[in-house]
Amino acid sequence: MFLRSNKNCHRKELNQYLFLDLFAMATRPIFSHSACFVNTRFRLVSMPNPSVQKTLNILSAAYLVEALALYLAVAGAIMALFSDEPKSVPTLVALAAMALGAGLWMTFAAKGIRQGKRWARSAGIFWQLMLITVSFGIYEVSVLGTLSIALPAGAVLITLFTKTVSEVTRDKED
Repeated sequence: MFLRSNKNCHRKELNQYLFLDLFAMATRPIFSHSACFVNTRFRLVSMPNPSVQKTLNILSAAYLVEALALYLAVAGAIMALFSDEPKSVPTLVALAAMALGAGLWMTFAAKGIRQGKRWARSAGIFWQLMLITVSFGIYEVSVLGTLSIALPAGAVLITLFTKTVSEVTRDKED
């Protein structure tokens, strides 16, 4: 934690808030990441916890893997458009455009979740729920396909609802 102060601060008050700073660092497991003390002259701000940043990086990597899968689906649709005789060209083009849009959305969400943005967490929750819904439709065809989509999506969804991730993304302004 570090202390930000204005130019008009007194030495006695500075020592008092430095004590609060040391107390907060000593009791960090009790106080969460977002514990801050705000005064008109001083603002005590907490530094990001390395384990929280590691969790955000893992979530970002999961978002990027999902975006990569969408980009591969777009590439497959484009290849099918030129190699086979598609039954409905407009439908194939529309699905490819939607997959490309979703891939770009997840790419930007990966960048946003790494920075702790609130909208990126919401985007991730929506997308994981969509993946779980799609996996139920795949259940009729393949149980392995259902599990390969639902289990990672469920793990990411549970991670997005953990206390640390929700606290980090709650305090950031977009």
